[in-house]
Parts: sequence; C-alpha cells; structure tokens
Amino acid sequence: MQLEHPNHSIMKNELTGFWKGKFTYQKGYKSFNGEAVEFEMNLEQKGMKFSGKCKDLEGFGSHPDKAQISGEIKDSKISFTKQYPSLHYPDKKGNTIIDKSEKGPSIAYEGVYNDKSQKYEGTWVLSMRYYIFGLIPKTYTGKGTWELTKKESATNIT
Repeated sequence: MQLEHPNHSIMKNELTGFWKGKFTYQKGYKSFNGEAVEFEMNLEQKGMKFSGKCKDLEGFGSHPDKAQISGEIKDSKISFTKQYPSLHYPDKKGNTIIDKSEKGPSIAYEGVYNDKSQKYEGTWVLSMRYYIFGLIPKTYTGKGTWELTKKESATNIT
C-alpha cells in the first residue's frame, strides 16, 4: 500500500496561486542547447481550465514582458500555451532582440505531475513560420524541457 501526502491531490490538481519554474533549450538552439530561463507564474484555475501571467526572471533569451498563459489540467496531465506580447529572438552573440511590431509565437507546453519530486515536468515546442527574402516560407522549430513548482508567494509577478 502506497501512502500519499495528505495535500497531494490538492497540490497536484490545484493550480491557483504562484509557481516558480524553469525551461531549458534543447533541439534547435545549437550552441545555446542546455541553457535555462527561470520564470514565475501567477495562475487562476476554473474547473479544468486555467490562465494567468508568466514573467521570465533571468537566463538566455528571457523576455522583459509578461507572457499570457492559457491551459487545462486533467488528473496529473497538464498542457498550456505561453504567448509573449512581442517577438523575441537571440542574435549571433546571444543578445535578446525584441520586435514589438510582431506578436511572439505560441509556445506549447505539455507535462505531468511528478509525485516523487512534487512538481510538474514536461516538454515544450515552439514553431514559427518566417520568409527568406520575403518570399520563401520556412518553419523554425525549437524544443526543450520545463519544470514547475508551487510557491507560497510571488516576488516578481502579480
């Protein structure tokens, strides 16, 4: 018989509140593979749906503006999208370029609750269509991993 922490089901399925996490770059990021960005989220859950805001704290490719979060949870599975208000990308030196004339791409996150570590963990995918010389369509795809842990309070996001 396996015993659960008394707050286990509340912690796993209740997303309302403050969260701290990080995402890590992997496939598609060449020399930046393995770099991580820490972030905080403030989420509000209604039924199986949730929404909120996310603020990157520090790391390669962090965005200075808050991203919108929208997702759903079912049992221990979670999925959400993150949408930055503007496009951001690294130059060849690793500096973040912000283009406020374009909305950032939607980033898809999927994961599960890890009972052992008491956090959500999963993968993310970013697909972005762009044009070479304004004519030739290309699709860029970046991937990585992420994790998310419940916090008592927020320090950088409201």
